[in-house]
Amino acid sequence: MPTFTPARSVRFRPALLALGLLTLAAAPAAAQVGGVLPLVSVGEKWPQAQESYVIRVPAANAGKSLGLEVYSPSFNLADYVDGRRGDGYFGDELYKKNEPFETTFTLTGPNGTVVERRYGLNREHTWDSLFAGGLSAGTYTLKVTSRGDGKNSFALRVAAPFALETSDFSVNARSTDATDLLAATVNVTSDWNGRVLGLLNYDVDGTKEAELWAVQPSGTRVNLTPSENGRTATDNFKITPDLLGEWKLFIRVLPTTKQYSNAIRYAFRLDDKPITARVGGFTPPRTRRSPTA
Repeated sequence: MPTFTPARSVRFRPALLALGLLTLAAAPAAAQVGGVLPLVSVGEKWPQAQESYVIRVPAANAGKSLGLEVYSPSFNLADYVDGRRGDGYFGDELYKKNEPFETTFTLTGPNGTVVERRYGLNREHTWDSLFAGGLSAGTYTLKVTSRGDGKNSFALRVAAPFALETSDFSVNARSTDATDLLAATVNVTSDWNGRVLGLLNYDVDGTKEAELWAVQPSGTRVNLTPSENGRTATDNFKITPDLLGEWKLFIRVLPTTKQYSNAIRYAFRLDDKPITARVGGFTPPRTRRSPTA
């Protein structure tokens, strides 16, 4: 199976990282669907330079409002800087005080770039509309890239009937919430019968940080192997007819965690080849910015 092999250790300073999860439904100013992890873009020391999500627009849905929205696209300096975690902590972490950090969201399609938005530093978590209009039929890719020594937590969603899909992506888990949270959903179809589904996770930092599991279509819980620091763990499943349907992947922070938050990478493979899962989803704050795209 493939593994993530960065050129140097990806271990962030232990005092600065933590494995915890995000449920912001209780906070109107930063509302998040309970049970869905925030996504994260890491500026340095991460095996993939950018996060990438696919949005498919079939001909039947061409022209329908995409409703691509992002929560907390900017880096919040009040979140975690210089060893201090502020109130309303969302997961942004800057490891070198007073150094620049920026995140760029780029949506491209069959005819090139649809929209590109660059975000810098601020002191609040805000909501923004990346692209509210309709698109022609085709496959579109949203790429998120950060520059700087830190990580930027954010949340994405699109309007129904669209979905965000990816084969390799990062989540940010927070120690401030130790509930069961949904990381991704994989749809196992009939043509997968007899093939091997691989569920990979990277850099969980061991069994004392978090537990990971999959809920199979029958409702059966299957524990997954938490990866060690800087390593990938793989769980393989031979697909049989009783395993066809929707698989849900969950993660929960353990009381033994010693970190504020931890970037964790998921990957999905079928016979060692990438396959996509559905991710994302959030409830926008009550106070919105007006759509700008």
